[in-house]
Amino acid sequence: MRNRIVIVLCILGLAAIAAHARAQRAQAIQAFIAKAKSDCASIEAQVTLLYSEDDLPNDEENRDFFSLVIIDQDTDTFLEQAPESITDEQTPYYWMTGRIETAALNGVYNLELWDTGADGELDDRYESFVYDCKDRSFYYDTDEHAVNEAIPEYTCQTSVPVYTTNYAPEDGALMITWSYDGQDSQDQDWHVETVRIDEGDALTGETFPVPCYAWVKLYFQPDSTKQIYLMPSQYWPHGAFGAGAEDNGLDINIYHTFFPLDGPIRAEELPVNQGGGD
Repeated sequence: MRNRIVIVLCILGLAAIAAHARAQRAQAIQAFIAKAKSDCASIEAQVTLLYSEDDLPNDEENRDFFSLVIIDQDTDTFLEQAPESITDEQTPYYWMTGRIETAALNGVYNLELWDTGADGELDDRYESFVYDCKDRSFYYDTDEHAVNEAIPEYTCQTSVPVYTTNYAPEDGALMITWSYDGQDSQDQDWHVETVRIDEGDALTGETFPVPCYAWVKLYFQPDSTKQIYLMPSQYWPHGAFGAGAEDNGLDINIYHTFFPLDGPIRAEELPVNQGGGD
């Protein structure tokens, strides 16, 4: 299996990754859907993409391709296919598919995430999810979860607390990644979580699980422009945060950062909202 794009259907809230004593890899797909909109005549999903490999080797642009495939769960009938791609300068990327007009016979959809080539041909299926529009339930189609063998193994995990010195300027997505490669923006990052952020939200020590000694990066992508902003840490060169080695514990250091676009500065007399949205 080619491990090229890390694709994630993300929960719109905070969720912890379970820690294991033995060596482990993060799942290639941490596939959780908390809010999908469907009137049983359409469906939409939220997807987080990380660039991994160029699907256009003979082109000046480095671009990775994937596809969201929608199937009728009860009849196993193909319904729709939604393609998307990102460049190496556009990672991580939070994709809201928007309304996809298609109806399942009994209202039960199977959402599959695939790695594809530039021609759109389906190469590897990363994950499969079921969404029932009648009761709005979400669940894995299988108990087996894809594991990306390219992700470095680790035996120690810590929790990094995050504090923002201002409030979010508008609604958007907060994406958390880690790597072992340092602070270069071109290093291969691995996904931790994606959290929906509402205008006026702030982070006040919310924690995110990462491997010990990893470099941690936060990105904010406002809904209005979809432009991706690195949220710098307080450490040189202000691009990433170095996690410590408190195995299964809380990192003694705090990732101090700020939202872009001149979000309102926090003041003691103002209420402190918790990040994550509804």
